[in-house]
Amino acid sequence: MDTIAYYIGADNDFLSVSNELAASIGFKEINKFTNLAQIELQTLENPVCFFLFDETQEVKSLKKIVDRIRACKRHKIRFFPLIYLCSNPSPDIIRQTLALGFDDVIIKPFNNNIKTRLQLQIDKNIIYYETSEYFGPDRRRLDSKQKITKRETQKGIKYCQYKFLRCLENGTKIIEKKILVS
Repeated sequence: MDTIAYYIGADNDFLSVSNELAASIGFKEINKFTNLAQIELQTLENPVCFFLFDETQEVKSLKKIVDRIRACKRHKIRFFPLIYLCSNPSPDIIRQTLALGFDDVIIKPFNNNIKTRLQLQIDKNIIYYETSEYFGPDRRRLDSKQKITKRETQKGIKYCQYKFLRCLENGTKIIEKKILVS
């Protein structure tokens, strides 16, 4: 995969994760994430980059950085894939990462299917939703009955639907943006 990835996690895990992923996937390079200005400069060379988050004791602690990325208006950085890497995902961890707007959760150690999983983020139409509390992939197919019931009680709420395509050569192209009402 001819692009760059940015790692968000413990400094001592960076080298092992970067070497393993670079070998498995063929990223040009994996850099330690420092700030959005760093990504902004990189988009001049690579119009789509990946954000790789290493597992943490408390997934909710990632909310601040995820919100900063997802609120970024420049170079469509907010549409870049967010991938959570973990060794032993529980259903609760998966629910929390999806609720934050992550695109995927991938289990370590990485095997041959990681490249296939990451390729799902490129060169295909993707739908994201934006509400006052969420920006990320369409999760309706994963909704539990409880979430559907909650949504039904929230009639009249406006939200935005984006249909877009990520292409490593040309970047993110918004195909359609619609304002919808529940």
